[in-house]
Amino acid sequence: MSDEQITGWHTLAEWSTKDVIAHLRAWQQISVVRMEAVALNREPKYPQWIAELHEDWEENAAGFG
Repeated sequence: MSDEQITGWHTLAEWSTKDVIAHLRAWQQISVVRMEAVALNREPKYPQWIAELHEDWEENAAGFG
């Protein structure tokens, strides 16, 4: 893909390809933390960047987790 295709807006979701990749990567990291917590029978230990993005992100994402 060209730089324009990667960074340009798409009409269906209004997200660029790079935005979609960043979104998927973030949720991948969150999912790994959750799976590790279950495997180790402990509370999830999320990276600091998650808390910095939004205080109640987990509450808002409850329907998506």
